[in-house]
Amino acid sequence: MNEFDQQKEQLRQRTLQQRSQLDPSYRKQATQQIMTNLLTLPQYLTSRCLLTYVGVKTEIATTDLINHAMNQAKMVTLPRIYPHHQMQARSFRDWQALRTNRYGLWEPQRSA
Repeated sequence: MNEFDQQKEQLRQRTLQQRSQLDPSYRKQATQQIMTNLLTLPQYLTSRCLLTYVGVKTEIATTDLINHAMNQAKMVTLPRIYPHHQMQARSFRDWQALRTNRYGLWEPQRSA
C-alpha cells in the first residue's frame, strides 16, 4: 500500500470512528434535515433520475429518500460494485431485489 492509500485509509477510519460516536438522536435529526433540504432543491424537484445508495450502519438513512423518489416516478439507481474497483449505476425498483455485497453494502442484483 502506497503512502496516499495509507493516508486515505487512516482518514476513512478516523471519519468512521467519529461518525460512530454521534448520538443516534442527532443522526436521526440530521437525516431528517438532509431530507428536508434535498426534497426542496430545484435540482431534485425537476430531476427524472436519482443516483443514491442505501445507507448502512451509521450512515445517513436513505430509505425515505428512495421511496419518495420512486413515488414521484423518478428512476432510482444504486451503485453495484464489480471486480477491479469498477462501479456501475443500476436501476432499482424493488426492495426485495437487493442483496448485500462483500462489503456489507446493499446493491441491486444482476437482474434488478
